[in-house]
Amino acid sequence: YRAAIDAAGETASTELLEDAAMANYMIARYDRAIEFQGEVLRRLSDGDDIPRLGDGWRRLSRFRWTAGDIISARVDGDKAVDILKDHEGPELALAYMNVSQLRMLAYSGDDAVPPAERAIELAKRFDRPDITAQATQNIAGARIYADPEQAERLMAQSVTMALENGDAEAAARGMANWSYIYWWRFRYLEGREICRKHEPYSAEQELDGYHDYHAGTLALFELELGNLEEAEYWIQRTTAPADVHLQGWHQFPGTVAHARWRLRTGRPDDPTVSDYLARYLRLAKESQRVAPIAELNAERAWVEGKDHTPAIEEILSVIDMAPRSETIAYMRVWLHRLGAGDRDLEVNDLVPEPHRSELSGDPRKAADLWKDRKAPYNRAFALAFSGDAASRK
Repeated sequence: YRAAIDAAGETASTELLEDAAMANYMIARYDRAIEFQGEVLRRLSDGDDIPRLGDGWRRLSRFRWTAGDIISARVDGDKAVDILKDHEGPELALAYMNVSQLRMLAYSGDDAVPPAERAIELAKRFDRPDITAQATQNIAGARIYADPEQAERLMAQSVTMALENGDAEAAARGMANWSYIYWWRFRYLEGREICRKHEPYSAEQELDGYHDYHAGTLALFELELGNLEEAEYWIQRTTAPADVHLQGWHQFPGTVAHARWRLRTGRPDDPTVSDYLARYLRLAKESQRVAPIAELNAERAWVEGKDHTPAIEEILSVIDMAPRSETIAYMRVWLHRLGAGDRDLEVNDLVPEPHRSELSGDPRKAADLWKDRKAPYNRAFALAFSGDAASRK
């Protein structure tokens, strides 16, 4: 696409630029996807094709979010809906689907469902089962904490729908989100197996970003299961963060896994990894992206005996950012471990049971729960803070 556009110069068609943007997004070259889509919008802004213009902003929103520029993605997503609100059609359905996705990813679960349902309504009216599949994924993601069993069923349903529609990108996204459900429920063994099952698909479909995501997620599962060699294998299968062009969210799990693996194996920090995470912190405004970095820094501060103050301040900023306490309960756990108190934590039934046990003053029970989940490192942490000298040994 780059060669064709360079050869055509100013005569390159808008259609060619649109295709080039999507192709680069598929192979995780988000910088180029944004570049080409920006030129598409510049051309469309002077025309009267409102559906295409609105859909162009929706695409740019997706590209920017995937590149880590979350604030701009939200602005572009809202702009797409505003442009299309008087032009009911599949483009408006996609715009609502995109807004619901952005809200779901920001843990605004209740706010994510209405635009997803509106997207499904329009998708059915205009016979677009591909949009229905993607909107269903958003509803599933929005209900991970409120009803995890339903979330899992809906995610499986959406992947089946995407595969039946021949929509590889939607199928890969659903597979990635499916693994995410297991991760946040601490079902590491089952999550590893579902992730292993889906990992080859993104490679076969040449969806480089999604393959990075699956490989990085597998590394995280293996780390929590105490399988350090297997974790290293999957870390090496990712491109993150070696290629400076590939610095979007697809590389995030692998980079966090890499940093955590280095910490837990006593290796020094990798500057490339640290630079990536620092860059992401500057752009990301979603607690689910910032919290793992804060957790990593808290773990490092405790393990290395560093001043806890910066880690505590970072955790507090994540807590302020998160709309629901149960989504970042482990931030509260680390706040407690670092001696900063509970800070008026609301421990409801949606807080994962191991965290709930430790926060309620029963770290031994938390350790037993981590043992049941085959998570030796988390078990060791719970025992380290149990107050039992024998357990700490």
